[in-house]
Amino acid sequence: MRLIIFLSIVVFSNALAVVYVRQENRDVFREVVSREEQRDRLNSEWGQLQVEQATWARHDRVEMVAKHDLHMIAPSFADVMVVQLRERY
Repeated sequence: MRLIIFLSIVVFSNALAVVYVRQENRDVFREVVSREEQRDRLNSEWGQLQVEQATWARHDRVEMVAKHDLHMIAPSFADVMVVQLRERY
């Protein structure tokens, strides 16, 4: 009789463990799917930011902003001065 009670408790405990592990598996799977979706969104945003950065950093755009907004001009050849530094040892 004790053996039957003991085995019943073991079987019941095993059934509860199976239910618990399956629920944990579902929760972890949901978390993995959520993280994959987040990764995909971040990858998409990263790509958009790279395109935006490339657009803002184009040489012709930088030159246009320098001329029109900042009123800068390229120096003439006569205005360029080369400075040579002594070598340090």
